[in-house]
Amino acid sequence: MTLRRVSLLPLLAASLVVLLAGCPRGGGDTPASGSGAPPAAEPSAAASGSGEPPAAAPAEGSAAAPAAGSAAAAPARTLTIYCGRNEEMIGPLIDRFKQETGVDVAVHYAGSAELVAKLREEGAASPADVFFSQDATTLAFAAGERMLAPIDAAAVASVPERYRGLANMWVVTSARARVLVYNTQNVAAAELPASVDALVEPAWRDQVAWAPENASFHVFVAGLIAERGEAGAQAWLEAMRANGARAYPSNSAIVQAVGNGEVKAGLTNHYYLYRLRAEHGADFPAANHYFANGKAESMMSMSGVGILATADARAEADRFVAFLLSEPSQRYFAEQTYEFPAVAGVATVDELRSVNLDAVPRYAAGTLDDLAPVHRVLTAAGVTL
Repeated sequence: MTLRRVSLLPLLAASLVVLLAGCPRGGGDTPASGSGAPPAAEPSAAASGSGEPPAAAPAEGSAAAPAAGSAAAAPARTLTIYCGRNEEMIGPLIDRFKQETGVDVAVHYAGSAELVAKLREEGAASPADVFFSQDATTLAFAAGERMLAPIDAAAVASVPERYRGLANMWVVTSARARVLVYNTQNVAAAELPASVDALVEPAWRDQVAWAPENASFHVFVAGLIAERGEAGAQAWLEAMRANGARAYPSNSAIVQAVGNGEVKAGLTNHYYLYRLRAEHGADFPAANHYFANGKAESMMSMSGVGILATADARAEADRFVAFLLSEPSQRYFAEQTYEFPAVAGVATVDELRSVNLDAVPRYAAGTLDDLAPVHRVLTAAGVTL
């Protein structure tokens, strides 16, 4: 299915993210997630190379090189990163940053909501210099709590303004789409649903997987609430339960179950399929179905980075942000983690190049940031593992 890309307003001002401080740990599968879309530029021709940033030392003036008269003149400090992204996915990229720059890096991995709660508790005594979050919601909360400092405008100029926090307090680094992954041996293209409402019909009984404790699912439910109200969202959840929706602990587990034929389909994020294909081979019997209805099931979510206002290693933090937004790093997101790049003009992998998602819903800023209604609705509907 080929769709056209349009803009989506970023979500700002997260007010209740700390409610998730007790959510399960883990980068890509657990943290709370905000919503948004990748830049609205048509992708360019395919970039060459492996998608990993080169290991050679950066040239003066490059994204990873210190600005003249700033970091070069200051003593090097250890850069401490609080990272809400999956270590397996992001660890190699951070290693490349260390190799290219020679900067000493200490990384603390945990869920993004857990990390932002930790930052709030630590206050000015926090050792963190950078908050690299799985979602925009926690970054917006951190900015609202005055935990973050503005990023230099020149450093984020390659990212459209709508994909930055107010006053450049944070910036999007990559994005991913909400999809229905399905088993290609058990589901014909003609059977694919136009919306999630079709999944409550008898044809899908006991055949749909979801991850009700996963934060990306929570943001999807927040979208349902925005569209239907709490009663409407609860009614859909209850109908799915009655139709035998099967709970899994993570998005990866959903895609694996679909490929194994345990279920016909599952609600997840698009990039998990590509990770499983890389592991099992191109004949892994699963594909992504992108809803073209402009509803919650077609939303996108964003990852991003911010610099702590209390950062000791500010020069190194600036270099890290520039590194994440450099073309080699953006190609890493496109080709190694299979996400949509934040910087316009960086090509996605072949299969994603035509998925430009003109059907993403347009929620008003802040609409999905209040997660208290989500927990109310999930609890009322009895949706748990």
